[in-house]
Amino acid sequence: LFWTSLVSSIFLQVNEGRYTYAISIFDQILKEDPNYPEALIGRGTAYVFQRELDAAIADFTKAIDTNPSAGEAWKRRGQARAALGDSAGAIGDLSKALEFEPNSADILHERGIVYFKFKDFGASVKDLSTCVKFDRDKKSAYTYLGLSFSSIGEYKKAEESHLKALQFDCDFLEAWTHLTQ
Repeated sequence: LFWTSLVSSIFLQVNEGRYTYAISIFDQILKEDPNYPEALIGRGTAYVFQRELDAAIADFTKAIDTNPSAGEAWKRRGQARAALGDSAGAIGDLSKALEFEPNSADILHERGIVYFKFKDFGASVKDLSTCVKFDRDKKSAYTYLGLSFSSIGEYKKAEESHLKALQFDCDFLEAWTHLTQ
């Protein structure tokens, strides 16, 4: 319970941008318990924000090795792999994360974007369409959904998706840009 409480408070440091400090505290925890999954996930997350993606992936991998049902580690490793351009690794990890959280709009959103960036537009449409069913106000998902529809020639659905994004934020420049194209 002590570690869980401490890790939660350190995550606040990560969220406030104090990455180096958070990493130093996670390092201390991991000296005591080198396989503590939550600390590995926390340190990996801080590494991601510092763009130290290989170090982040190593931490997420160790967390997965220690606790294969750590869905958060699968998700975050998938995000880091996507940032490095490893589409197959990213999709595999995000798919595994969905096994633990099948109704996660965030994971579907992430995987839909990865599919889009690596030009699997049909899969992108499927994930992003499901994502917005679970979280109807995810403007970024609607924008990528619109781009995916446009990429497969479904221009009316693309327009509808971009307009839906604008319903949530009429100043959403990205949606306006894509709508005018």
